[in-house]
Amino acid sequence: MRPMTTSTDMRDVRKIAALAWPVLIGQLAVIAFGVIDTAMVSRFSATDLAALGLGGSVYISVYIGLTGILVALQPIAGQLFGAGRESEIGEETRQALWLAAVLVVIGFVLLYFPEPLLALAKTPPRCTTARSTICASSPSACPRASRFASTARSRTPSASRGS
Repeated sequence: MRPMTTSTDMRDVRKIAALAWPVLIGQLAVIAFGVIDTAMVSRFSATDLAALGLGGSVYISVYIGLTGILVALQPIAGQLFGAGRESEIGEETRQALWLAAVLVVIGFVLLYFPEPLLALAKTPPRCTTARSTICASSPSACPRASRFASTARSRTPSASRGS
């Protein structure tokens, strides 16, 4: 294995770092939100802290599952761009937005009515009120998150070069 000292390798590292830093900042912000939420709620009671954990786990499960579907569609735009079929990228993006709209409804219902998911987790009854409040506030993030995931392909450097 050769050492990474050539100028080509360093240019590649700089290009990757330029694309990766916003993702890194976003991931650190998510971690910081979790830490701050936990620190704030832990001052109240163990039940509230348990409800925060349950509500957060339901939200993350639904969010990651549904966002994963939309992110999996992004390579389609890359493939079309690579094949020189830029005119078809817009249609794929429109279809992804329709899919995102359907997934928003599914995510909203799952987050607003989390009882079936929490029944699978065998949630203790004393967490009922607190977890319902936490889960009921989560659906407002669904439309924004799915729109972001479904249109991410149009913000990539390769997609913007075709425009």
